[in-house]
Amino acid sequence: MYRPDVFPLFKIVLLSTFIIAAVACAPQQTTRKLVDAEAVAAAFAALTAGDYHSAAAQFSTLANTMADSADVSLHRLNAASAQLWASQKTELKRTLERVPANGLPEELHLWQQILKVGTSLSGHSPVAAVKQLAPIAGEQLRPQIRRDLHYLRALLYGQTREPLNEARERAALMELLHTDTERTSNANALWVALNEVAPRSLSRLRAEATLRVSGWVELALLVQSDIHNSAKFDRALQRWQESYPDHPARLRIVQEIRELEKSIAVRPRSIALLLPFSGRFAEAAAAIREGFLTAWYVDNQQLSRPTLRLYDANVANIDSVYGQATQEGADLIVGPLQKDAVDVLARRSSLPVTTLALNEVSRSTDLIKFYQFALAPEDEARQVAERAWLHGHKRALCVTPEDAWGARLLVAFAEQWRALGGELLESQVYPRPNRDFAGPIKRALNIDGSEMRAKTLHSILGQSVKSETRRRDDIDFVFVAGFPSEVRQLRPQLEFHRGVDLPVFATSHVFAGTADRIADQDLNGITFGDMPWIIEPDHPEFAIFREVAEQWPEQANQHSRLHALGIDAYRLIPQLARLRIQRYARFRGVSGELSIIRGGRIQRQLNWAKFVDGRPLPVNMPTRE
Repeated sequence: MYRPDVFPLFKIVLLSTFIIAAVACAPQQTTRKLVDAEAVAAAFAALTAGDYHSAAAQFSTLANTMADSADVSLHRLNAASAQLWASQKTELKRTLERVPANGLPEELHLWQQILKVGTSLSGHSPVAAVKQLAPIAGEQLRPQIRRDLHYLRALLYGQTREPLNEARERAALMELLHTDTERTSNANALWVALNEVAPRSLSRLRAEATLRVSGWVELALLVQSDIHNSAKFDRALQRWQESYPDHPARLRIVQEIRELEKSIAVRPRSIALLLPFSGRFAEAAAAIREGFLTAWYVDNQQLSRPTLRLYDANVANIDSVYGQATQEGADLIVGPLQKDAVDVLARRSSLPVTTLALNEVSRSTDLIKFYQFALAPEDEARQVAERAWLHGHKRALCVTPEDAWGARLLVAFAEQWRALGGELLESQVYPRPNRDFAGPIKRALNIDGSEMRAKTLHSILGQSVKSETRRRDDIDFVFVAGFPSEVRQLRPQLEFHRGVDLPVFATSHVFAGTADRIADQDLNGITFGDMPWIIEPDHPEFAIFREVAEQWPEQANQHSRLHALGIDAYRLIPQLARLRIQRYARFRGVSGELSIIRGGRIQRQLNWAKFVDGRPLPVNMPTRE
């Protein structure tokens, strides 16, 4: 029988009773000691109840009133631990700064180092943080320290995309959590991590699993091996429930698995396509529709091909149109396209049918039947960071447009780059529209500083000075965000100002999508990520685009990426449940290699090319030593 060993409240009560009794029996007891003992018990009670803000405040007060320096340090660490769980990063840092670096007992010094990692969960390299925490053996530590250690390692392994290690940490964390809410949240995260592990690795984990882990591993293996055989799966799931009657997955997660089993077994009969066919997004909606209809038309499953209904859906009417579509028989919905409209659906507590939105939500969601598929420029910027890191680069320079779009790309790139352990040396922006790109490039390369030094020297000496302008020499590569007409002007400025040897990386927006060998000479040397079919349009696998060109010749080149989104949106439909369960699985689409990550988000892995003689040529993926 599986039953997590929950840290019980009665232990805190016994502890506080013992402390009070001990103080009461002391030869020279004082009211002050009794008050302190009661305050300690109250702070631990708040901690155990999951009221971390209150616990942090109480422990901080205790630290400020204690006379003994050892007690002061202990309660500051207690406060810091509570602040970690309350996500009070600023307060956590301030508290740890008040704990002395020397003189602590070994266990408390180790706790201090563990909590310091918690101050740098964002904006710093999780890889480096993992290296700090990985060697620590937590078995002999007190439960509160083990809890913080496993929690931080679980978060970090999630950031470094090591689901097997994350699952190990979350399984160890389960028995140390205080509240049902924490255990439920951790269970959900553990289940997601296990579903990102390939069956072979799960089998290895089963061999080493303790009782607290084995139930999770057995359930994950069951889902990955038997869910496509309904009768066999039902029998296996029944046996699992009999073996683990008190397992934390028995309610919500098992229910979710049964929902997914049903969705795998049933191919949709009627699809509703909800797009803004009128208004400012009408052109984009039309291109997506053209790609979607082409994929539907050439579907090999002609006999079981679903019927299609098209609806004009926007932010204002999404609720009513969604309801109308389901009432008229749609058992799968694709859309909406606008981000605000997607947010409206994501705020619901549940959805009646599987929904594949063509944008991403502003906040995370755990809706079971909800998927998000978008051509998000932020995702491309993150992949640029990963690509540059794999090339062995460490120090980056960014040049982006001075608008909201440029800011989004800069933030996405910078966050991912720093998470990988890279350093962002400088970022410069250029205004839109802009005819002179020399200024941002000179500032980025510190050319203007070199020129200023020469002018200053001339002013001091009162005569002309022979000088050679130099750029900064600590740059490994440049990330440029912009469209073809902009980057065609930026790249020559970079070369002119002594940056000819610097590698340049960009998102797909640098390429118009069709070859222009003369105009794109100025893009030579730039490496960028894009859809597979854009980089290799003549590949036999992408023959469907000939169908698009025949049906809509005028739009084929202008909206090729939106056509790809429509094609993959249709082709993904029978793959959704499988990809959601088997997180390690991939589907090769025309827009990229597709997989499903947390929150039902479709992740696109781009192909890569480099401009050579005005043409984008495919390049292989490097590996970082």
